[in-house]
Amino acid sequence: MLWGIYLSNLVFHVIMKILIYTFRTFPYLPELNDVFPYVFIMGSLKEDLSSFYSLIMREKPDFILGVAASTDGKSYFESRTVNRFNKMGRVIAGGKEELILFVPNDGLIPVSTRVSTGFCNYTMYSIASYIEHKKMSTRFAFCHVAVKDIKLLPSIINVISL
Repeated sequence: MLWGIYLSNLVFHVIMKILIYTFRTFPYLPELNDVFPYVFIMGSLKEDLSSFYSLIMREKPDFILGVAASTDGKSYFESRTVNRFNKMGRVIAGGKEELILFVPNDGLIPVSTRVSTGFCNYTMYSIASYIEHKKMSTRFAFCHVAVKDIKLLPSIINVISL
């Protein structure tokens, strides 16, 4: 199956359809695959985004989590994404300037107030815009993660499923 199922540790169980994606350059893929058996890999952005949109429409996930390596060794969730790519261009011509991302309220991983304009932001903005355009209720979060915190990600998903 192409989506993960995670159960809460409570007496009752909540099942969520989850899609996880990362990038071909993500250095901790074995560790990520230890906690999420299926991870969609972005290589060629436009082509792979198109495939990911098809996956979103087919699976209709409750939650999407994008994962990238933290460059400073500290994990954090992105709170928003902007319609800028590499400071000069736009991700989507005529698109909104900014879109808000879902941020798990678990306290395990902090939230960034800064924005990026590179490949991570490109996928964040593209996917958030797609979800909004299709009027889906899918929650979408993006985490820059240190290798030591990868094991926390399933716990965060369990918290949001409650």
